[in-house]
Amino acid sequence: MHSLLRAIGFSKITSRMQLENLYREAMRSPDRKTTASVDLGTSIIQLDKEFGDGIGLTMIGEIDPTQRISIEHVFPYASPTKLTGLVDLRIEKHINNEAYDGIIDDLTVNIIFYIQNIADFVHLNWMQKVPYIETCMLSGLSKSGTILLPISRTKEEDLKIKKQHINRMRLVELAKNGDENAIEDLAIMSLDLKNDMYNKALREDILSVVDTTMIPYGIDCEVYDIVGIITDYSVVENTMTGEEVVRMTLQCNEYFIDVYINRIDLKGEPDIGRRFRGVIWLQGYINF
Repeated sequence: MHSLLRAIGFSKITSRMQLENLYREAMRSPDRKTTASVDLGTSIIQLDKEFGDGIGLTMIGEIDPTQRISIEHVFPYASPTKLTGLVDLRIEKHINNEAYDGIIDDLTVNIIFYIQNIADFVHLNWMQKVPYIETCMLSGLSKSGTILLPISRTKEEDLKIKKQHINRMRLVELAKNGDENAIEDLAIMSLDLKNDMYNKALREDILSVVDTTMIPYGIDCEVYDIVGIITDYSVVENTMTGEEVVRMTLQCNEYFIDVYINRIDLKGEPDIGRRFRGVIWLQGYINF
């Protein structure tokens, strides 16, 4: 049983037996059905069932010529809304099932996310077409999170940080194209930033120094401990259970991530400008 079902409003489901009605409902009346050929007479099928605005279950399995369906695995999904521009993204298959990870190559840390639109990629792969990937959208599910107050800064300090971010992104682009001066400048910038953060952390709490962060967490490669700035938020109701799910659009480093969390698992009141801290399972929808 997927441990993040509670993030989309199914907190009272604690056993596999309780999932049977949920699975039957998803198979009986899916909101989206996508098939992709993988062999002569065999196709991958993806069934998406919504249980609220932007939340639901995805079922992945096989369908044969007689329309018999065998479900392989099920996962909760959270719909993303913000586009993320990409420079380098590659796709890797899981070993044990028909699942794929997207990997955004970054000079500092590779961002790995679980691909939601599996059938789209499988179809392109079977047709032996190299998928052209321009953008993707990121979302995350969380079982526990806390709202933090924003960091108090002057307008001059905010402007300085924005200029540093723009300069860093420019250097990253140059470094990826092999510019040695840009690589050296990035290394110096990272060292200066590290020293500055260390000196501030000696006098202040680390969360009053760091605006956003994204750190791999645990043994699952798509899981991250994040701190992000809330740029938008809303409340979604699970249509089956009536539980409330909080959706927050976060700016985390240079990425925008829509994070969904059950209201009972969120400490504090979200608001624009405040920050969210929690562990998320990162998902993504790739625009092929």
